[in-house]
Amino acid sequence: MGLGDVDALEIAREQLTAAVQQADSTTDLSMEARIQLGLLAAHVALAERLPIAESVHVRAAEGPDMVWDAELITRILEKVGPSSIWLVQILVDHGGWATVEQIKEITGHKSLASMRTPLVRAAGRVTNRLPAPRLVEERRAPDPRKSKIVGYRMREDLLPLAAEALAHLDARSYEGPSR
Repeated sequence: MGLGDVDALEIAREQLTAAVQQADSTTDLSMEARIQLGLLAAHVALAERLPIAESVHVRAAEGPDMVWDAELITRILEKVGPSSIWLVQILVDHGGWATVEQIKEITGHKSLASMRTPLVRAAGRVTNRLPAPRLVEERRAPDPRKSKIVGYRMREDLLPLAAEALAHLDARSYEGPSR
């Protein structure tokens, strides 16, 4: 089931309804439970009023505003090999963050440079921007002397767009390269 198949607001409504029904049957509801119900109701009410964005606007390092959308991400993914698509899939599946160790365990790769570097090059070619916008960012250890990559991340606002692009490429059925 892809991200587009889940209606989180509908799930929250169902949970709120079930919690209120249970609370109605209980005469002595704790203060903590009342606060939790109130917060859940507030979240549902707020979510019902929020517009659903079709694309995410980001500021490029240089030049005018750039718009990230599923079409742009699809065009980038069409220019890279299976292992780079696999990296994007892993990040989408892990909520936007995965450590180097997790990715190596999943993929069996010893080095991950061959997964991320093509994404940077493809983004530069597709957008005609230097420096290229980063769909996948590397995170380094806080100690500047070690400068070791500890993980890879994708911004949270790009996750649904990347999931849509992967679905468009039929990458969800992709299990990665054979080892």
